[in-house]
Amino acid sequence: MNQDTLILIAFCIFAFLVGMRIKDRIKEARNKKIQRPQVNKNQRPKVDEAIKEEIELREKRRNKRIKMFTIVQIFVIAGLIVYMIPRLFNDWFSLSDKTDYINLILRTLIFIVAIYIFIIGYLKVFKKKNKKDI
Repeated sequence: MNQDTLILIAFCIFAFLVGMRIKDRIKEARNKKIQRPQVNKNQRPKVDEAIKEEIELREKRRNKRIKMFTIVQIFVIAGLIVYMIPRLFNDWFSLSDKTDYINLILRTLIFIVAIYIFIIGYLKVFKKKNKKDI
């Protein structure tokens, strides 16, 4: 296997993870639409404490799953970045007339997007919460 094939495989794994995330979001959006009945403002009953606790528990589980998915995504992207760094340096330092510039530009673009996604995922997982959220 050459380096381009391995980069393509890593990128496909990342695309699969993103696709699963989008699928989960669509599923959650459908569930939210189903669970909310149309009720006028004057007909709304007060929410029972048991229902509030159940909603909070669901939200905690959902946040935990999202955090675990993001951590897996960070590790996959970090592996892709670590794998690509030496090859990109090698390609950039050995530029010649035989170099395929389109592939070099695409590899560099994939590398930059991977760094962007890594930083965004890292900030999402390790951001500090406000004191009122605790």
